Amino acid sequence: MKSRILVVATVAVSLAYVACQQRGDKNNRNSTDSAGFDTMTTDTVTRDHTSTDTSYNTMSGPMRDDAEFLAMAYGDGLFEIEAAKLAQKNASSNEVKTLAKTIETDHMKANDQLSALAGKSNVTLPVALTDNKQSTYNELAAVTGKEFDKKYIKEMVKCHEDAIDAFEKKSKNANNAEIQNFAVKTIPVLTAHKTKAEVIKEMNKM
Repeated sequence: MKSRILVVATVAVSLAYVACQQRGDKNNRNSTDSAGFDTMTTDTVTRDHTSTDTSYNTMSGPMRDDAEFLAMAYGDGLFEIEAAKLAQKNASSNEVKTLAKTIETDHMKANDQLSALAGKSNVTLPVALTDNKQSTYNELAAVTGKEFDKKYIKEMVKCHEDAIDAFEKKSKNANNAEIQNFAVKTIPVLTAHKTKAEVIKEMNKM
């Protein structure tokens, strides 16, 4: 009788030990962080996010160059558009206002094309001005009249010189034929803006 009781007790202890081990394994597999989120689920989300990362660093050299060009050109276009809208309100010269309207219209068309190209290449475009461009915009917004005319025209000459240089390089070394064609077709538009800005600057001794 005592032997039977001993066997039953031994079996009960063994079963309890196995149950404790299983609970321990389950807790390890489904541990939670201090906020109560399942860490296994969080790890899965992190991996999914990483796998869909479209950072330029994940692209090959030529593709990354094209992506950076699209983002740069689109961001500069945003600045040109916003500065042009400002010029149409703050400028004193009708010539400056007319040029600003032309720049706004042309860069809106260009940004529409850039957006389409970026969509085909899975490239994320900026939605706001860079810190440098925002600073320049703020400086323009702080003045009106002839002082605005002078600052705006000088900025347009500089911006378009930089843009033409970037577009000319991309017109020769783009990885994507559509991006290259866009660069080629846009250079004359940028050149026309720059030329008109230079004429206004010279005529008004800015």
